[in-house]
Amino acid sequence: GWMAPKKDIQGLIKKQSARIRSQLERQAEAGNIIIHSIPYAGSFTTKTSTRRHFKGKSDIEGHDVDLLFFIDPNGKHKPRGLLDRFYSFLEKSFPKKSLERTKSSIKIKYSDTLSYDIVPVLTAGSSERQILIRSDGKKIETSVQKHIEFVKERTERSKKVKGYVEFNECVRLMK
Repeated sequence: GWMAPKKDIQGLIKKQSARIRSQLERQAEAGNIIIHSIPYAGSFTTKTSTRRHFKGKSDIEGHDVDLLFFIDPNGKHKPRGLLDRFYSFLEKSFPKKSLERTKSSIKIKYSDTLSYDIVPVLTAGSSERQILIRSDGKKIETSVQKHIEFVKERTERSKKVKGYVEFNECVRLMK
């Protein structure tokens, strides 16, 4: 089954996530960006994280937490510039933290074993559709809610089949 992070790490992740969310909400509001919601998402939500094992000096050790920001597409901002804007917000809010741009996020590194991927996405006409904007401007339609629902439903269904590996474990294996 899922091996959750230790309780002290869980508490730290919740505390730091809340601080990041709060700081970025404040910065976005000041920058005329409307955030509809900041849902819990990613591998911690679906229990498919592969980065919780500490087996030596590896690039993928530790915890990598996704923080998605659902943004109003009609705000006073250019969609392609969202990653740049959020990078700037993070620089202002956390000047001593290491930041790294990725294709779809800004990684803020808290330590060698704990980082957060900040992912701004546009809402797309319904509460279950979003547009992920890549750094090259490419737009990808997705549904965070449907993804979470699918993984959780498949994991629950696989628990009922004797002798089979649970679905979320298979996802971690494929990663």
